[in-house]
Amino acid sequence: MYSKIFIKAPVITATATFFASSQYFFERRPNNYILQAEDDTSTNTIFITENNNNNVNNNINSSRHNNNIKYSSISYNANTPCEDTFSIVKNKNPNVPFQTACAVFDGHGGRQVAKYAEHHLLNHFKNSLLREVDNNNSNDNNNNDDDNNRMIEKTILNTFKQIENDLRIKLRPVFELGFGSVGRVGACACVAILNYDNTLTIANAGDCRAVIGSIIPNNNDTNMNNRMKHIIDDDNNDDDDTKPFQLQILNNKPDSKFNSIIALNDLDTNTTIQTNSPLDQNISIIAKPMTSIHNACVEKEKKQLQKDHPDETLEQLVRCKHPTSCYVKGRLQPTRSLGDFYLKYEEFNGTRPSKHNPYTTSDPNRSRHIKSPYNPPYIKATPEIVKYQINIANDKFLILATDGLWDELTPEEACVIVNDNIQNQGKDSIVETNAKVLLNAAMEKAAYRIGLTVDELKSSPFGKRRRSMHDDITIIVMEF
Repeated sequence: MYSKIFIKAPVITATATFFASSQYFFERRPNNYILQAEDDTSTNTIFITENNNNNVNNNINSSRHNNNIKYSSISYNANTPCEDTFSIVKNKNPNVPFQTACAVFDGHGGRQVAKYAEHHLLNHFKNSLLREVDNNNSNDNNNNDDDNNRMIEKTILNTFKQIENDLRIKLRPVFELGFGSVGRVGACACVAILNYDNTLTIANAGDCRAVIGSIIPNNNDTNMNNRMKHIIDDDNNDDDDTKPFQLQILNNKPDSKFNSIIALNDLDTNTTIQTNSPLDQNISIIAKPMTSIHNACVEKEKKQLQKDHPDETLEQLVRCKHPTSCYVKGRLQPTRSLGDFYLKYEEFNGTRPSKHNPYTTSDPNRSRHIKSPYNPPYIKATPEIVKYQINIANDKFLILATDGLWDELTPEEACVIVNDNIQNQGKDSIVETNAKVLLNAAMEKAAYRIGLTVDELKSSPFGKRRRSMHDDITIIVMEF
C-alpha cells in the first residue's frame, strides 16, 4: 500500500529561496516519488527517482564498487503527454562489468519511440553485456578493465543498432496499414555507463547533453589532466579520435562576482565555467561537456551532411529559419536520433499529399513526404561515444539532461547550482534533490525570459501554449 506524506513544497533556485503556496503530497512507491499538486490535474506530475543506495548488491566487492553514488532524477512536461523520459539501471550482478547505467530520451513527433527506448534500451544493453561476459568466460578469457571498457563500448553501439532495427520492423506494417505518422516519430538519446574502474562511457545521439561538474583548487589549474578520449564511431569521419580539452584562465579577480571563470574548448563549443565565491574562494567549478550537439545548426553537422550527400547542395540539405534554428531537409533539427524513419528509409517516405490521396496536411496520421532530391539516410542512429576516466578527488557529479534544461541553463550555470546544493546539504532544514533544484532554476529563467512569474508560468495549460514557453525537461544527476 502506498503511503502519503504531506509537505509544503519549497522552490529553491540559484539566487533565491521561496516557498510555493500550494500543498503537495509525496506518494511513496518502490524507488520512486511522484510529486503532484493536490489541486492540479494528473498531467502536472513530476517523477523523481529516490536517492536510495540500499539497492546495491552487497555481494559486489566494495573495493570495485563506488557505494557513495547518489542519484536524483526528474521529468517535467510542457507537452501533453510529456515526450521526455528516462531510465536508470543499477547493476546487482557482480559478473556484469558496470556499476550503473542512466539514460535520458527526448521524443519528438510523439512519445512512442522515447517510451520504447525507456523500456528496452538499457535492459537490452545489460542482457547483451552479460552474454558477452558469458561468452568470454566460456573461452577462458580473463578480462581486465580495458577489455571490459571495450566490451561496454561495443555493446552499447550494438544496442542502439538493435533498438533502431526493432523499431523499424515493428513500425513498418503499422505504416503500411495507413498510420503514416509513425514514420515521423523519433527520440534523441543520451546514455551514461559507469564501469567498476570509474571509467564513464557516454553514448549520445541527438541534442541531449552530458556534463561533468568538477572542482579544482585555484592557482593550480594549468596542469589539469582531462583524462578524456573522444571516439567518433563513424567510418566517414576524418577527425582525430583523441582531442584533449584546452584550458584557459580568463579571469581571476578577487573582487569578481565569480571567483574565477575558466573556458574549456570542447569539440564544438567554448564553455565558460563559473563558481560562486561566497561558498568557497579556494576552488573553481569546472563544467566539462561530455557530448557534442548533433543539430543541423552546427557547422560540423552541416559539413558531414554535405560530405555524405555530395550530389545535393547545402540549401537542399538544410533549411534555416534562423542561425540557431536549422532543419535537415527542412523537417528535423537533430542529425542523430532513434526513429524518424522517413529521413532514413525510402519505404517510410510517404506519398505526396494531394486531393486524391487520403493523407492530407490536416490529417494527424499523415505521413511525411520528402520531395526530390531524396537520397536517404540523412540522419543516423549511431551514437557518438566518449570515454572519460573519473577522478573521484575532483569530479563530483554528472548531469544528464534533455535540451529542455539546456535551453534555459548553460552547463556552467547548471554545475554551479548543483555544487551549491551539494554544499548546502545538511545546512538547510529542507533539502531538495539536485535534479529538482536544476528544474526550479530552469523554470525561473524561463519565466523571466517571457516576462511571467514562476507561478504564472506553471499555471499555464500544458500543450501548444505551454510548449511555446519552454520544452519538456528531464534531468538525471549522478553524484560520484
